[in-house]
Amino acid sequence: QAKADISSAIDLYFSQVVMFISGLDFVDDKNDVLTIASIGGVVDDALQATGGTITSVAFGRDATVSDLRYTLLPGQLVNSGPLLYA
Repeated sequence: QAKADISSAIDLYFSQVVMFISGLDFVDDKNDVLTIASIGGVVDDALQATGGTITSVAFGRDATVSDLRYTLLPGQLVNSGPLLYA
């Protein structure tokens, strides 16, 4: 159940992260940056419902790249891809 909760929470979070277009979008609505802290918070919140805890979270554009912060480029979308658990 914890994995399903994490997957749902990550999918919801990523659906809310969108590229920012200066001049078209309102600055107050800007939400185009992914950070390890925000993703870790999403995972931690999802696990609290089942009483679970995390020790670390990593994310990257692919399995070989780990990012601390990533800003979406014009035209770029986010999808969660495969989630790995250890």
